[in-house]
Amino acid sequence: MKTEINNFCKEYGITKDQFFGKTLIEESLYLNTLTTIPKGFNPTMGDSLYLDSLTFIPKGFNPKIKGSLYLNTLKTIPKGFNPTVENSLGLNSLKFIPTGFNPTIGGNLCLNSLISIPKEFNPVVDGNLYLNSLTFIPKGFNLKVGGNLCLGSLTSIPEGFNPVVGETLYLNSLLTIPNNFKPTVGESLYLNSLISISANFNPAVGGSLYLNSLTFIPDNFNLTVNGNLDLHSLLFISDNFNPTVAGYLDLSSLITIPDNFNLTIGKNLDLRNLIFIPNNFNPTIGGDLYLNSLDSISDNFNPTVEGYIVLKTKTIHCNTLVKNKALFWQNGKYIKVDGIFTEVISHKGNLYKVKELNSSKEFYLVTNGEEAWAHGDTKKEAKLDLIFKITTKCKDDYKDLTLDSNLTFEDGINCYRAITGACSLGIKDFIKNRLEKKKSNYSISEIIKLTAEEYGNQKFIEFFKRKDDEY
Repeated sequence: MKTEINNFCKEYGITKDQFFGKTLIEESLYLNTLTTIPKGFNPTMGDSLYLDSLTFIPKGFNPKIKGSLYLNTLKTIPKGFNPTVENSLGLNSLKFIPTGFNPTIGGNLCLNSLISIPKEFNPVVDGNLYLNSLTFIPKGFNLKVGGNLCLGSLTSIPEGFNPVVGETLYLNSLLTIPNNFKPTVGESLYLNSLISISANFNPAVGGSLYLNSLTFIPDNFNLTVNGNLDLHSLLFISDNFNPTVAGYLDLSSLITIPDNFNLTIGKNLDLRNLIFIPNNFNPTIGGDLYLNSLDSISDNFNPTVEGYIVLKTKTIHCNTLVKNKALFWQNGKYIKVDGIFTEVISHKGNLYKVKELNSSKEFYLVTNGEEAWAHGDTKKEAKLDLIFKITTKCKDDYKDLTLDSNLTFEDGINCYRAITGACSLGIKDFIKNRLEKKKSNYSISEIIKLTAEEYGNQKFIEFFKRKDDEY
């Protein structure tokens, strides 16, 4: 055994202490030609460990890996194998895992050949979890995954399956879902083979929802979706259909829509097979409106569209929605501005307290009452960012000022930026970290003293310099 270990260490340029994990191997170790490793090999890696030809690992092999661990040809793993991997763990040839296999993975866990999992399987995965060959999951299987959860071969799921997924949940082979299916998904939910949904279907989706095979939806199907809602096979919608969609809404198979069908859509509305526009159809569209089966539209049709109306033979540039105009849903419960869709927690005057879907973190949104809006973690940050957005001054606007002239805090910022060309990020950093006490008004001479050693200070001085001035 000693000879085997000595030869191994010599061949791969490591010490015995590194072999046993007592001292760190700082760089990646490429061992992709090995089919077996000596017993006792348990390195502590500062980077990644590549073992992609390994067909067997001995019991007790549990390396500590700061990078990734690749074992993609391994067919089985021994009981007790639970490495700590800060990045990704590749086990793409594994078909079964033993009870108790619950590794802690900082990146992705790749198990794309796995065909069954024990009920107790509950790894900690900060990145993506790939389980694309699973056709069955046991009751009680509920994961929390920081990235994507990929279950592309599942055709059914048990009651109570409601995972928490930080990014996207892929269930593209699922044909039906139980009545209580309500996962929490930070980004998108793909259910592209689903052929029916219950009236209770209301997943918490922070991004887009893809339901490409649905031809029918129940009455009162009105979801709130931060991204896109894809229903491109839908053949009919009821009078009550009025979802909240911050992205695009694809209804491209519909040939008719009900009277008074008036939606607010954050981006595009696709009705490319519509053959008739009913009375009072005047939606508000933050992108384009696709009506590709219509040759023309009547003079009474007056939608509010930021982009284009696409007809069969021509495209009409509308631009009837004021750029960066806030879009509201459900009587002000939701708002989208600056491309950010949020739920309104409270509202007073021009200030809103808001949060994103599936998030408990509250922040602020402020407007000047016209077209300018700004977000911030605090009221102060939001109001400060608004000042930067509405800055339209040029340096000639300040040519008649003297060192004794007084400016408001907001005008002082505009003045300094206009004259020096200082960026908003730099000004914000100065205000947050180096301006000791904020006042409502400042003289030009005060601004000069406060910004000493800041970017643009000398240019600011030169602008106001007079023959009798001394600095």
